[in-house]
Amino acid sequence: MQKRAEITHGNILKAARKLFAKYGCHGASVDKIANLAKANKQRVHAYFGSKSKLFETVLIDAYKETNRGEADLRRALNADPTELTRTLLSHFINLHRKHPDFWRLITWANLEDEPFHKTVKNINAGIMEIVRPFFEKAKKRGAIPIRRGLKPDSTSIPVPNRCRPCATS
Repeated sequence: MQKRAEITHGNILKAARKLFAKYGCHGASVDKIANLAKANKQRVHAYFGSKSKLFETVLIDAYKETNRGEADLRRALNADPTELTRTLLSHFINLHRKHPDFWRLITWANLEDEPFHKTVKNINAGIMEIVRPFFEKAKKRGAIPIRRGLKPDSTSIPVPNRCRPCATS
């Protein structure tokens, strides 16, 4: 990609993230995204194919950006398992402070008709791979009450499950 095209591509993503976080996929128009990005509508379609694909790309980029903090979470989870709730809440509060639009994008993804939750399902697996061993260690030490079927990604522990789709079973 040429330098100018890379700049335009980046501007489109930045504009789309801002508008999608505020209005969702269906509420943000390609015209408004192109206008904010100072690009033409045809470039949006040329780079991303459709508004849905652009929303999906923005979601994936948002996840990648927030997942950079997983190293900090991994270090924090090496602490005492009795601190599970405090550790996870602290991590996600800091995540919100650094990336306030992330939660809005996830909320919109869960509310939209498109199956965007399928896109982020595999991305979310990364955080669960970090939390799962810590969760099991905490269960063994008695820090978490053992209930049948309780898993780190269950709705009983909603904080680490950053994109629990409303419509799935």
